[in-house]
Amino acid sequence: LKEWIKVCLIYTLKNANLDSIIASKIFTKFCLEFLEKSRLSCLDPNKNIMFFKNKHVITSLIVAPILAIISYFAVDYYVAEVPHKAKDGQLYKLLAKPNCRWESGHCDLVNGDLELSITTNSLNYGQNYLHLRSETPLQKVNFSLVHQKNSQSLPKSMVPEDAAGTSWKSALIQINQTDYLQFAVQAGGSTFYVEVPATFVYQEKVF
Repeated sequence: LKEWIKVCLIYTLKNANLDSIIASKIFTKFCLEFLEKSRLSCLDPNKNIMFFKNKHVITSLIVAPILAIISYFAVDYYVAEVPHKAKDGQLYKLLAKPNCRWESGHCDLVNGDLELSITTNSLNYGQNYLHLRSETPLQKVNFSLVHQKNSQSLPKSMVPEDAAGTSWKSALIQINQTDYLQFAVQAGGSTFYVEVPATFVYQEKVF
């Protein structure tokens, strides 16, 4: 149980600000002291009280886990990043899902309500057309293919495949396993960008 409470503290130290760290440390210290006192009072040498008949033990077994759970979710609630509505003309970074980093055949990108999915026509390295799909209408989609991370290249435009602006396609390009793909999309007057490894282009064959 002590380890459980310590996990809450470790989580807080990694994710919280200074005020929440101090509050969580005080709360965790209280829980640990409460458990220690309960442990010392488990057996009364004079009255020979059995372990699970001691009211302090019963109270600690009920209260401590509840307080630990409340602390875990309360800290997460107060220090978690609050989503903000995108503002016109501002730049926002897209979050690349794990499938963008391995040979999955597709790459999912997200920022709030904006969700994008990128695939290729061949699901293999070499000559490919990139396909981008979105539930949210997009005004413009640009991309660049670079050979090194964080390098620059002349961006190319993708063309819409439907009138709604939810399906886009690139020209034929050569994609190697070690390349990186950079995307910049416009949605609702804001620009969203990301750089991902081209590893996802290939889909691992399962036999």
